[in-house]
Amino acid sequence: MGFLQSILGTPTPPEEPGSEPTIDLPENEYAVAYPVSVCQTQLDAFQSVIDAERETPHLDGPGADLVKDALNDTWEEMMPGDETWEESIEETRIRAERLIAAWQKTHSGDHDVIFLPVGVTYRLKGFLATCETRSDNDEDPFTLPDEFVDAVTLLQTLQTAEEEKEPVFVHQKQVPN
Repeated sequence: MGFLQSILGTPTPPEEPGSEPTIDLPENEYAVAYPVSVCQTQLDAFQSVIDAERETPHLDGPGADLVKDALNDTWEEMMPGDETWEESIEETRIRAERLIAAWQKTHSGDHDVIFLPVGVTYRLKGFLATCETRSDNDEDPFTLPDEFVDAVTLLQTLQTAEEEKEPVFVHQKQVPN
C-alpha cells in the first residue's frame, strides 16, 4: 500500500445521480423566458409598424365591411379563441407596443440579448398578419412601412428561439409582461 492510498483510501468511481439536480426558485420572483439575440434595427422596425398601424385610421363607410371581414378571417386563422379582430386588435397592439418598448429600454448597442416571455409570439404574428391584410386590401388606407421586412425578421428570430432553444429562469424584472 502506497503513501497516497493509505491517506485517501482506495479510489471508487463517483456515484451517478438518480435524477437531474433541482434548484428551488421563488415562483413570484422568477419567470421562464427564452434568451434571444436581436438587433436594435429590428426592434425599431417593429415599433415603426406599430406606429403606422395605430396612426392610420380604420376605414368607415363604403367598403368597411369588406375590410373588417378580411381582417376577421385572418384573425380567426392566426389567433386561438373566439374573439374577433375588432375585439382584440387594440389589446394586441398595446401588448406588442409594451413588449417592444421594454426590450428597447433594456437593449444597448446594435446587438443585445432580450428575454422573450413564453407564449407571446403568436400575438406578435397576429399583429403583423393584420397589418399585412390591411395593406393588401385596396379599400383600407393603411400601407406597410418600409421597415415591415425587418419587423418580420424579428418575429422569425423570436419564433426560432421559442421553437429551438431551451428556456431559462430569469428574474421577473428582466422579462417584459
